[in-house]
Amino acid sequence: RPKSETQLLEDVLARLRGLLPPGWAVERAIQGAHPGFRGVPAGPEIDAELELRSADQRLRLPVELRMRFEPREVANLASLEAPRSGIREALRPKANQQGVAPGRLLAAPFLSRRARELLTTAGWNYADATGNVRIAFDRPALYIRLEGAARDPFREPRPLRTLRGRVAGRLVRALADFRPPYGVRELARRARTSAAMASRVVAMLEGDAIVEREGRGPVTRVNWKPLLERWTEEYGFLRSNRVSRFLAVRGMPAVLERLAGSRLEYAISGPQAAERRRTVAPSLF
Repeated sequence: RPKSETQLLEDVLARLRGLLPPGWAVERAIQGAHPGFRGVPAGPEIDAELELRSADQRLRLPVELRMRFEPREVANLASLEAPRSGIREALRPKANQQGVAPGRLLAAPFLSRRARELLTTAGWNYADATGNVRIAFDRPALYIRLEGAARDPFREPRPLRTLRGRVAGRLVRALADFRPPYGVRELARRARTSAAMASRVVAMLEGDAIVEREGRGPVTRVNWKPLLERWTEEYGFLRSNRVSRFLAVRGMPAVLERLAGSRLEYAISGPQAAERRRTVAPSLF
């Protein structure tokens, strides 16, 4: 894990040098101040600036450095767009001025898939220390995308990091089934679990910009698609359950007939369940 913003910037710089096409080069223009205003700190508006050059093109890429970044912080990046100082205004690239094109890059030790999706939607380039990189410009045309780590190798101990388990699964189901607003205690009641567990799950999902709340108040919005995607990433049917295998010598019809008379609790899924709703689905087991 990079131990400082300077080390993080050097890691990103080294990675970009290895990814750029032949004829391109990248250099660190400045960190903490713009070369046109030497000795004047750029403050929160800009942490560093990279310069990407080809034979006849030049791109200035302002960089926002974060030692820790959660998806919900993407919404706050919009405040960095507005020129809040003379320095920021001077840094704003002018259209068609010596081939300089506007761009913004967020660098962090690790960016989750959800964070990368939101950054892309917001129009930000990104790079992390594990190799997740996206650089996209229209003029001049430059597109780089690289997939790095899917899970955070630097993650720190947190009260809750996963949606695995029955209780978390019930809370995910309740969040997907019931339309907000509702408080944590009401969510816990609907999921038949404790308010403490519901609070931990909501706090984790809030950090991933999947659940939105009014401060510490009720849940006001649930983005159910990324919620289910996050759940399926962490839950695997064969991985999260004890599995026993059997050989049906007489075929599936005999198995289904015996199940109908059994006292076992069971659920049928896969092709056997699908073909009862869509007859074109083949039975594979």
